[in-house]
Amino acid sequence: MSLKKSSSKGFEDDGHCFACGSLNPRGLKLKFKLESDGSLSTSFTPRRIYQGFKDVTHGGILGLIFDEMMVNLPLCQGKKAVSAEYKVRLLKPVPVGERVEFRSRVREEKGRLIYLVADARTSSGTRVAEAEGTCVRLK
Repeated sequence: MSLKKSSSKGFEDDGHCFACGSLNPRGLKLKFKLESDGSLSTSFTPRRIYQGFKDVTHGGILGLIFDEMMVNLPLCQGKKAVSAEYKVRLLKPVPVGERVEFRSRVREEKGRLIYLVADARTSSGTRVAEAEGTCVRLK
């Protein structure tokens, strides 16, 4: 997924996004899949460098992934958009080394605003976090 340069806004994907850039040597290199139901999915297995408390993934890393999940869904649908705000609820600790599946979906669109929701589950299906956010479509 790439966001091409917009002369009026100056946003350009140069491949170095920390979350999804393939050229960032320290990035997460997330890969997104647009599902048949219109949702977006990705998975991530946190390593120890992403921990907060001992053996627990830092909540900020989960927040970062949620932000990417919510802004990349409109982008994958061909809508140029940027994040405006998001809120994360951490429900259970995410152990370092445990694969987490993320999914986002559009809840509603009103004019240029896109309201989204997302959740994260372990491979066993345990819901560990959820988020809601708003993206703004670029003109």
